[in-house]
Amino acid sequence: MAITLLLLTVVGGGVIAWVNFAGTAGGLRRASVQGSVTLDGRPLEDGMVVLTPAAGTKGPTAGSALSKGKFSIAVASGPVVGRYRVEIMAVRKTGRKVKSVIPVGGRKERDETEQFIPTRYNTASELEVEIKPGRNKITLELKSQFEAKPGAASKMPRGVVSRSKAAPDHAPAAGRPAGRSG
Repeated sequence: MAITLLLLTVVGGGVIAWVNFAGTAGGLRRASVQGSVTLDGRPLEDGMVVLTPAAGTKGPTAGSALSKGKFSIAVASGPVVGRYRVEIMAVRKTGRKVKSVIPVGGRKERDETEQFIPTRYNTASELEVEIKPGRNKITLELKSQFEAKPGAASKMPRGVVSRSKAAPDHAPAAGRPAGRSG
């Protein structure tokens, strides 16, 4: 049984890590996943996609780097058949410098970064997909701003991550991902 360990540095030196077991997961069949992610209609340049088993699905977490709006998870390290919670993570530079915890190359400051994907798509993700046997194609169309339903009361977002003052970006999502697996 092969082991794949993926590390991704996120905000300020924090690290996300997970282990995928190649082949089968406790005798369960794995599936491959290919997909695309857009934010406000544009491909998300860099980031990470993580599929975490939802209630009733047995199997490991699976994930992939996201590049130019595309991601791919091979069957050998893919999810097993079932429902998954989807988390999308991406960071960008804020334009400010902050003190480095660990100076690199003699530099005591580094570029500050921030998670700019709304929490409703990562730490408080409302996205779910159904993974079926074989190949799965997923299209996720994310919105950075809350779209209020007509007649619905406006609610202030909580847990603001974005430094943008233009509009709230963390209110509850108006729905599920635009595409479905299958």
